[in-house]
Amino acid sequence: PPPPRRLVVPLTLEQVEAVAEVIGEHYRPLVVLGAGAGLRIGEALGLDIAQIDFMGRQLSVTQQAVTVRKVTTLAAPKTETSVRTVPLADSVLAELAAYLAPQKDKTGLLVADANGNPIPQNRFSQTWARAVVRAGLSKGTRYHDLRHTFASALIANGCSVKAVQAALGHKSAAMTLDIYSHAIPALSEEAAATVAALVMGQ
Repeated sequence: PPPPRRLVVPLTLEQVEAVAEVIGEHYRPLVVLGAGAGLRIGEALGLDIAQIDFMGRQLSVTQQAVTVRKVTTLAAPKTETSVRTVPLADSVLAELAAYLAPQKDKTGLLVADANGNPIPQNRFSQTWARAVVRAGLSKGTRYHDLRHTFASALIANGCSVKAVQAALGHKSAAMTLDIYSHAIPALSEEAAATVAALVMGQ
C-alpha cells in the first residue's frame, strides 16, 4: 500500500519571518515567494524579474529551474496547470521591491548565481536546512511547507477551493481538497450536519 500522506502543517508567521531573517539577503526573496505566493522551489528559482507585475500586483509562473545530471537549466513548469498568474499581497510586493531597489537595472532571474544562472535546488536545499536550524524550527521543515502555509492562509481567509487550486497550479480541485480538506473546518461541519440530517430522517 502507498505510504500515508504527510499531514500538512503550515508554518506560523513568526516561523516564516525567522527563516527569512537568517537565510541571508540573497535568498530571502525565495522564502517570500514560498510563503507569499505558494511557489514551488523550482518555480521560485526560475522566476524572471520580468514576470513580476508590480503595477498589476501579481506574478506569472511560466518556467522553473530543473537540474538534470548536475546541470541546472530553465524548463517548462511541472504541469500545464502550473503555468498560472498569482496575485500578490502588499507585503510581498514590498519585500520584492526592497530586494530589487539596490539593483534597479537588474534583469533576468530574480535570484541567481554570480553569473546570472539558475541556482541548483540541492545547493539551495543545503542553505535552507542550515537556516531552519538557526531559526529554531524542526529539523525536517521543508521549503514546500511554505507553500502549505500560503494555501492554508488562503483557506483561512475564505478563498474557495477553486481559487486555491488556481493559485497553487494544482491539476484539479479534487487534488487541492485531498491535501487541504483537514484545513477547511466548514467541510467537516457540513459532513456532520449531513449525517445528522440522514439519521434524523430515518
